[in-house]
Amino acid sequence: MSKRKRDGSAQVAGGSKHARVREGQREREPESVPRRRKLKGVRLPVDIAALAHVLQQLEDLLLSPDEAMLEAAAFGHVTWVQELLGSFECELLEPLHVAAANGHAEVLEALLDKLVKPPSELDSGTSDALQYALMAAGEHEHLAVLQLLVTCFLAAGSTHKREHAASTVTLVLEDAAAHGQLAVVDFLVTHAAPLFMEFVDPSEESPALAAAIMGWHVDVAWYLLDRDADGVIFDFVTAFWVALDAGLNDLADRIDVYSLRRHERTALLLELAVDDSVDAVKYIIDKGVDLDLVSKAFKKAAKAGAVAVVQFL
Repeated sequence: MSKRKRDGSAQVAGGSKHARVREGQREREPESVPRRRKLKGVRLPVDIAALAHVLQQLEDLLLSPDEAMLEAAAFGHVTWVQELLGSFECELLEPLHVAAANGHAEVLEALLDKLVKPPSELDSGTSDALQYALMAAGEHEHLAVLQLLVTCFLAAGSTHKREHAASTVTLVLEDAAAHGQLAVVDFLVTHAAPLFMEFVDPSEESPALAAAIMGWHVDVAWYLLDRDADGVIFDFVTAFWVALDAGLNDLADRIDVYSLRRHERTALLLELAVDDSVDAVKYIIDKGVDLDLVSKAFKKAAKAGAVAVVQFL
């Protein structure tokens, strides 16, 4: 485990190597597509101009197939989407993303039926679009859409694409935990476990637990600890001192017990000592540890220049 600097919310929220990627995705994810006004400025008979539904039908008739597909996906018009799929070769990747962001599961399913043709392998553009769609669905808590996309990833034949998908699912889990989206966290822990177990690097600790605590989403934090998420290794060190700083001693105790069960308590104490987290070190030692471990913590702290911990020990 690497040395961390105790730096409040910036450490938890921005500490993940994926943080900037996630923020970039948030900036490019439209929730909807504004209706195009091709008749703007066109002079129509007064009787027609007064009929809103007729004007909308005229607007729709003036759309190109690609524009029509995007609008149908944005507003969840599955029948229109199916008609367009049967009549034209439309661009489908942006409509896929827009449908996911707006929670239109039936539209997404129709688009997936066209884009994903087992046993043929997904091309890289489609695979990337599916992952952007997954992030949008997670952000907006569209569980039915998540179900479709996770199922699609689990069925992918390419190991590389499943691995890439696992990385994206991990990002969505972290983001959901940080924003207190318990339903999304529960869904991913329950349904995406095969991806976590197969592809998530055990040495790469997830900030999800610490992020949930930092955001005061205690229900999410307890859930993550109680479920013991298969394939996900949490950053216990940051989570532990964040819980203590917040006065959530019961949660800190649970993290300590969890790390002990996972045979990581020694590492937890030693790294807290290296980080000069004197309150956290004192808290664990007061609960009872053997003298040999205290000696190791002292040596680690001295080597790291952790003055406060050295003085305490």
